[in-house]
Amino acid sequence: MLLLAVAASSPALADDVEEPCAGCHAATLREARRAIVHPPFQDERGCDACHGPHGSAGRLVLADGEPRLCTRCHDGERFDPVHGGAPWGAVRCSDCHAPHASDLKGLLKGEEAGLCGRCHPAERHGGYPVANVRCTSCHQLHARTPALLRTLAHPVLNDCSGCHADPSSAKPLAVRTPQPALCYGCHADRERAFQKKTVHPPVAEGTCTTCHDPHASERRALLADAPRPLCLQCHDGIEAILAKPGAHGPAADGACTTCHDPHASELPRLLVRPVAQLCAGCHPAATAWARDPAAHAPAREGDCTACHDPHGGGPKHLRGPVEPLCLGCHARGKPAFREGSHVHPSQPKGTCTACHDPHAAPTPRLIRAPPQRLCVGCHGEKVKALEGKEIHSPFAGGDCTACHVPHAGGKAALKAEPEALCLQCHVGARKTWAGGRSIHPPFADGPCTECHDPHGSDQKHLLRQPSEALCTGCHDDLLKAGEAKGGTVHPPAADDCLDCHMGHGSNDVRLLRSPVPALCLECHDPTDGELVKAHAGFDVSTAVCTGCHVPHASAGKALLRANEHPPFAERTCGECHAAPTTPATPPRANGPGLDACRNCHDFSAIEALKRPHRPVKEGKCFGCHSPHATDAPHMLRATGEELCLRCHAEDSRWRQSHPQLEPGGAPCGDCHLAHEPTTHPPPRR
Repeated sequence: MLLLAVAASSPALADDVEEPCAGCHAATLREARRAIVHPPFQDERGCDACHGPHGSAGRLVLADGEPRLCTRCHDGERFDPVHGGAPWGAVRCSDCHAPHASDLKGLLKGEEAGLCGRCHPAERHGGYPVANVRCTSCHQLHARTPALLRTLAHPVLNDCSGCHADPSSAKPLAVRTPQPALCYGCHADRERAFQKKTVHPPVAEGTCTTCHDPHASERRALLADAPRPLCLQCHDGIEAILAKPGAHGPAADGACTTCHDPHASELPRLLVRPVAQLCAGCHPAATAWARDPAAHAPAREGDCTACHDPHGGGPKHLRGPVEPLCLGCHARGKPAFREGSHVHPSQPKGTCTACHDPHAAPTPRLIRAPPQRLCVGCHGEKVKALEGKEIHSPFAGGDCTACHVPHAGGKAALKAEPEALCLQCHVGARKTWAGGRSIHPPFADGPCTECHDPHGSDQKHLLRQPSEALCTGCHDDLLKAGEAKGGTVHPPAADDCLDCHMGHGSNDVRLLRSPVPALCLECHDPTDGELVKAHAGFDVSTAVCTGCHVPHASAGKALLRANEHPPFAERTCGECHAAPTTPATPPRANGPGLDACRNCHDFSAIEALKRPHRPVKEGKCFGCHSPHATDAPHMLRATGEELCLRCHAEDSRWRQSHPQLEPGGAPCGDCHLAHEPTTHPPPRR
């Protein structure tokens, strides 16, 4: 049962040695519970690493004699000779070290002073009692030096009374004078050198032994420990930084004094030189940054630590992620970086350095390359897609910043809303159509990009699509009549709307390039025999073509409008017009005024009106009615507000007296009679 209990309490023991050894050595196995266990005693090497499997009872069955057995693993100069000048084999390792386990560091068998006293029981140093003194403060247990002294000994070590009280006094190990006066007794030059602006706290507090061992050390300047662990005893915040992958080399290597003076300095943070000089010592390229045409202010001023942590941290020793680090300075007072703005896609990824060199560059704003090359680095596919096409001049010249802001702005990071942005360059278009008679709504209200591709297109004028497809995207009703069986579509309407219409604005109605009939006569020769024949032998060079023809598409032939005046529909032109002549001349009425109309229309009721509409009073029926064809009822040239505003402009008094009516939606006929408008019709039932 005892064997099982011991084995269970020592799970680290190797399985292959537990069974044969544990049967007799249960007491030894219990040592595995101690704080520090000899590695072979707990790893896969097991007991066989040091012991042979056979031997006489009651004797240590070691695989070899000491110290050869131990130096199989503990080799090197540190352990040769094993203990000072003692003859080989005269001192055994197991005299001081437990072979299996111990509660003390180094597997020592006892506390340091008592352990050394086993062999050196009455040792006194210059008459001073050292029985309770830590021997390793001066001596190295495994060393080649005389008296096992550490590599570097304090020069006054041979005369303890230089620092300590008389050996016969009640407290012989007490120092004669408190620090730092005791130290300055020999190091007076140091006292003067420490009178600087920045002083290391242990120096200021006079505790020299915080960093230095007063007796002996293995390290230069009698340091109490290696530089890195010594400094980190107080500067524990830096330890977390050095644990990260991006630790600065000097700090990670413990070479703190490469940058810092351990005692005092005229510079902040105990630096041995100004930051710029200090960094340039290892990074000589930094000296050239200030001479570049564009230098980052911290680089120009030598303030490397504005962005970099001198001890380490993230990639390239930066103090934090790139984006918040940059915005710490570059967000102040700059609307482009404020919340709610459209941000260039690179910024959320924190890749400011994708475009900007963080130190210096030959181009303004620390740009890594001219904009035309820089932007193409990410947006090359857009350039490739536009090869062989018509290119917008800023895009062709690589001047992306003519329209876009590199950090943030409106949609697509534009400098302004598209309609305002485009007119900054295309100022001629704005001036030309500012007083135009008709303005295309996308041009007036924006955005221009509804019709135009801002980078390039295989269509003229950078249109996104052929004009017919582009225009019918909004004006989809214009060609429907021609799609029916027997319908007719005007060729320009099916091919290129811009043959007849202006894209932005016009000094004529409906964005026409020129007035009708001049526009129509650009394609239709009025002297052509077929054209004259189709118009009953008359010259139509002065006719308003759209009075009879639909300009886009019609359900019938010849693009004629839906409602035709009976004489026109029956082609009995002679009822209204004088006979045509040769050569053809424009049509003339059969008689003055409305005489020709009286043959069909009774005007007696109209002539009896008390306050007739002015066109009625003046006999100008054709001001409102078409004598040939129309799409509106009653042969009207148009309906509602569109017809009335040809005389009653929007700036006339009627608009002020009808504020409730929306533009384009005034049903004038609901309130006014067409022939006697000041008399209201009876209420509708």
